[in-house]
Amino acid sequence: MAESEISEVSSTGADDGVEAGGKVESFPIEAKKSAAKRPEHDDDEERNEDEKEMGQMTESAVELQQRPMISRFPRRSLGAFSTEVQGELRPRRPAVNFPLLYVAPTGTISVLLHHDVIVEVAVDKAIRVVCCDKFAAASNGRGTSSCILHHDARVFQQDTKVYSSFVGDKAAVLGSQGVLFAMKRMSEAYLVSSSTLKGTSAIPMDRLRFPDLDTDFSLQLFYVESQTGEGMMEMCGEIVRRAHYERREDGTVVVNVNGVYIRQERSGDVDVNCRPRHLRFSPSRSTVRIRTHFVDMAVQEDQKSYVKRGVKRVHVSRSGMVVSDGNCITSMDHYGRIVSST
Repeated sequence: MAESEISEVSSTGADDGVEAGGKVESFPIEAKKSAAKRPEHDDDEERNEDEKEMGQMTESAVELQQRPMISRFPRRSLGAFSTEVQGELRPRRPAVNFPLLYVAPTGTISVLLHHDVIVEVAVDKAIRVVCCDKFAAASNGRGTSSCILHHDARVFQQDTKVYSSFVGDKAAVLGSQGVLFAMKRMSEAYLVSSSTLKGTSAIPMDRLRFPDLDTDFSLQLFYVESQTGEGMMEMCGEIVRRAHYERREDGTVVVNVNGVYIRQERSGDVDVNCRPRHLRFSPSRSTVRIRTHFVDMAVQEDQKSYVKRGVKRVHVSRSGMVVSDGNCITSMDHYGRIVSST
């Protein structure tokens, strides 16, 4: 071995039991320390030396506590969990492969998709969809009750009645006698009916009380009125074990869980099918639609919305409202004035 190589090994390996010739010693470190010759000291000098060493150890411990925890690990071991930005190590967000299925402590199944979409499914096939900070929608297992919560509209349907409020203080109620609609700041509301009082009738607002739709009634519909709770967790676990999904060549993901078919396109648009219910929504356009055998309601782009229940219909836009009950049709502009009635 060359002279330079021998000296390098000796300097770097002295503490590891490596001799100049490259041979590894087999004795433990404690034996090495005892083999070294110690100078003789009197009791006072030894005590002073011990106190000095103890003080240095205390200072080192305090200094170590003041350092960031991340500095106690070698940088190469953080590569999978952090990234270096301008010399600073920051946590790296781990990659997540969607879809994810999760059994919640509430006894429900959550399907997590791309574009911050969550589809919740109950044992009785009730459905609730959430697009974070944009909208929520729900429908019970029988399709007899559904709702939409959106910044442009709030619609709640229960059996034969539909309550709705829209952007611009517009409100409408679809019932058995016709369609009642109004703008909340006006003094009168109007009833369009093709059965009780044919045509359009004005009703003083102080005689009416429109329901409060400011609460998140999708939570009540899904978690309280459906089969949920801790007692359903075991059944939810079995449903998840039987669930399956496929990823198609065009990027579409299809999930089948508890007989509910969920399909998300590459664009993020989602279809949820469980007859007689069909939910379709778009996170990118903030649109949502629910269609059942009881109701067809949707929030569209550009502040457009509609509700359909049999022959009773309400269409809302920036320019006003169009309300109909069969052949009786009434239009209201955005100021609350009736512009046409047939």
